[in-house]
Amino acid sequence: NGEIIETFITTGSDGGCLVYTEAASRMISLAIRGGIAVEEIVEQLLSTHSCPAYMLAKGKGRKLSPGKSCASAIAYKIAEIKDMLKQECNGSQKSTEEPIDPSLLCECGVIMERAEGCMVCRNCGYSKC
Repeated sequence: NGEIIETFITTGSDGGCLVYTEAASRMISLAIRGGIAVEEIVEQLLSTHSCPAYMLAKGKGRKLSPGKSCASAIAYKIAEIKDMLKQECNGSQKSTEEPIDPSLLCECGVIMERAEGCMVCRNCGYSKC
């Protein structure tokens, strides 16, 4: 029926992130099976604080998923998959929600807004003119 019913998350690292993502995957699956809307789960994952290790890795130029932490990266991927499933179920009709343009995402994971000719992040204060 085009709905996410379970998640399996893999990471490219070991240690704490690996353990965290396995636990997060299990809790997300449990929440979905318990009737929590995927949109609510995504919203909660996006509302977490930034991870210093994640932001440091981004600052060093490592290629990471969009977001400010493992939690927000998971949220963006879940939202992307849900949108893809929705399009497949609708016979590849155009979704009413447009996908997020990665160039609009600030390093903290929030979508930047245009203000006075610049792109501004209302979350962390970053500005790009």
